[in-house]
Amino acid sequence: MKDEFLSHSDAAQFNRNIVLHYVKNREPVSRTDIWGAMKISRASVTQVIRQLQEADLIVETGEIGISGRRKPRFLRFNKNGRFMYVFDWNSHLLCLVNIGGEVLDSRPLFFPEKCTPSAFLAVVLEGLRDLRQAHPLEPEKTLGLGLALPGLIDSRHLTVLYSVELGWRDVDIRYLFSESCGENVFLERTGNVIALGEYVYGAAVGHNHVLLVLLEHEGIGASSVVRGDCQHGSNYMFGELGHVKLPSKILCSCGQQGCLEAVVRDHMMRNGDVVDDQLIEYIAFGVSAAVNISDPGIVLLTGRLVRDMSDSQEQALIASIRRKITNERSRSFIIRLCREERLMGIKGMSAHIFNSQFVV
Repeated sequence: MKDEFLSHSDAAQFNRNIVLHYVKNREPVSRTDIWGAMKISRASVTQVIRQLQEADLIVETGEIGISGRRKPRFLRFNKNGRFMYVFDWNSHLLCLVNIGGEVLDSRPLFFPEKCTPSAFLAVVLEGLRDLRQAHPLEPEKTLGLGLALPGLIDSRHLTVLYSVELGWRDVDIRYLFSESCGENVFLERTGNVIALGEYVYGAAVGHNHVLLVLLEHEGIGASSVVRGDCQHGSNYMFGELGHVKLPSKILCSCGQQGCLEAVVRDHMMRNGDVVDDQLIEYIAFGVSAAVNISDPGIVLLTGRLVRDMSDSQEQALIASIRRKITNERSRSFIIRLCREERLMGIKGMSAHIFNSQFVV
């Protein structure tokens, strides 16, 4: 929240969101649990709980026991209280997802080789029509459409600033989808939502500072989640790990020479797309630089280059990263390789939409 005074209605909504997040993260909880945790009166908490129940966002569980005595009643988060549509470029899946991050149905989307924004819009809308026909939902039950796209992404203004993979520059996603989806469109970078998905649902649960490195043949990028917030940088250029420089004259798509991802791409082309010791050293150089700068509690490595590695190569990569880290013995952190991230971007985008709609 911004450092400003809240109106009465804004304060009431903020309190509802706090209680909703509390129930979601700690369910099942009792009213007594919430009364003890909230810095508002019991009467206000009771009113908030009633409003959340009426909105179908939380439900009450518990029943009369055999002896006739009433069992304690608990509050649970209603993961099917709202739904959303999420598309992730990495998997090319458009999914119907509930606010608990569960994928209820999906459609693979197929795009032309040179995918213009208008062509992208047409394919996504066709997929949306298909999902909506298969699962009719009341408009008030849907939070909107989330798009996880590659490149430099301005998530606040819903703009693809620059994407080599898409071939786009300065594409206004809000305007592109305005006639079909109105204001209910959300945009984030693919790496960010994978990192957020791991933070909320996957390998990074319980860690406050997560660094994820996405290692693909097409590019290399880093994403970071700190206490639940994706890091973007002042210019939405956080995590351009693929453009750290190596002593090489290989030309990158950015126009400069020696960029890590260009060197990796060139090496893979020359080596028949085979992961070898030299490639592992290139990757270890980039990852160790990111670790030295950001000092995370857990480092997640994912992407096609990871999936192409053997178990022994994974261990060699981890060892090489640790050798290149400053004061490695004094650092407390975990390195984990994640091979199965296909739906993690979908789950992460669902968490992003939930956090955007229920801000605390």
